[in-house]
Amino acid sequence: PSALSASIKDMAAEAGADVLVIGQIQTFPQQISTTGRFKSCEVQGNVKILALWGDGRVMAEYTDRGAGVQVSELGAALKGIEWFTVGKRPEQNVEGLAAWVHRTMANEWAIMTRNNVIRITVNNIDDKEKGVLIDNLKHRTAVRSVDEISYSNGVAVLEAKYPGRAFALADTIGWYGDNPGVFSALRFNCKKISVTDVRRGEITLQLSPGTCGE
Repeated sequence: PSALSASIKDMAAEAGADVLVIGQIQTFPQQISTTGRFKSCEVQGNVKILALWGDGRVMAEYTDRGAGVQVSELGAALKGIEWFTVGKRPEQNVEGLAAWVHRTMANEWAIMTRNNVIRITVNNIDDKEKGVLIDNLKHRTAVRSVDEISYSNGVAVLEAKYPGRAFALADTIGWYGDNPGVFSALRFNCKKISVTDVRRGEITLQLSPGTCGE
C-alpha cells in the first residue's frame, strides 16, 4: 500500500470506492512424487484492506498459503488460487480470503464510518473566528469532534472526526458557507467560507469578504 500512487487512491475514492483490497497471490509448481500424474502447485498470498476514508490507513492484512492439484501445471495453479480465495467448496461455505474480507469489513466498517478523521485547513481566519468556527462545526454540523493542530499567520489546521467522507462534509460547508445562521463566525468580519479544495481525508477552506448577516 505504501507504494500505491496517491492519485489512484484519490480516483478510487472519487469514483465511490470505500476501500481497496490489494495484494498479490503467487504460485509455485511443486514436484511431489505422491501426486502421480497430477501436478501440484503451492500458493502464497499477502493481501491488505486499505481504507479510502480519512488518512487511508491499512485496516487489516491477510497472509496465508495453500496448494492446488490438477492434471496440468496451469490447472493446479488456477485451482490453488481458487482455494486460496474462496475455499474448496464455496457453494457450501465460503472460506479463505473472501471470508476474511467479509469478517474484517463487518468488524471495521462501523468504526471507520463513525470516526472518519478529516484534516481541515482554513485560510484567512483570525483567532476569534477560529474558536467560533470550531464550535460551529461541532454543534451545527454532524462533526463529532474537532481538535486544533496548529494556527499561524491566519492559517488554522484542524482535525475533525466526522461520520462520513470528506466530500460530504465539504458539500455541507460549501452549501452553508455564506449563512451566518449556521456559521456564526462569519458575522464578526462580514466573511463567507468557500471550499477551495477537497480530496481524500482533506478539506481546504478560505474565508473571504462577504455580506454581514444578522
